[in-house]
Amino acid sequence: MTSRVVKIIGSEQKGPQVSCGEYIDTGPDREVYWLKGINCTVEEFIEWFFETPEGENFCSDQEVLIDIGGTGLDMSVGKTLTVTFDEYIAGWRGRTRQWQLNQVQKDAISAFDWLEIEHWYGEPLSLMAPARRMDIAYHLHRTGVLSKEQLGEISSECGKAWADSKHADQTDLLIDDELNELLPKLEVPS
Repeated sequence: MTSRVVKIIGSEQKGPQVSCGEYIDTGPDREVYWLKGINCTVEEFIEWFFETPEGENFCSDQEVLIDIGGTGLDMSVGKTLTVTFDEYIAGWRGRTRQWQLNQVQKDAISAFDWLEIEHWYGEPLSLMAPARRMDIAYHLHRTGVLSKEQLGEISSECGKAWADSKHADQTDLLIDDELNELLPKLEVPS
């Protein structure tokens, strides 16, 4: 199995002015670690390391790692750090998958905004289960996204959906007290 290995050859406590490329650390003191490549260059190791969950706690500036997240790794001078190809690929796939999901969500949000469809972070209210739809609609009303009339329409639709379900009873129609004060009582056909 292919792996990339480096050795920690030094460390130093640095102050809040540590610069990490575009990242400027304004937090408390950080530990800086100097590395030496064993079977790869430090840059090659860092490329793979940053794709792993452990790498999320660090940033880099040339041949040093800067701990920005309080790592749980043993970072003593003289210890070696290893990243296997499998760890690298798993991290890369996870990061790529998350990026793709984020893009789909952004595209959905843009499309729903353009079509003027009420949604919650790309999930249309019209496709939600009534209880979730009502919770989200109430939140959107409180934040000024939905008008009182739109909230009333959604409440009416949710009330009908609950009443139409086989297991509907009066307790299913009880919505949180704040909402009951805003909206007229829902009439449930017997």
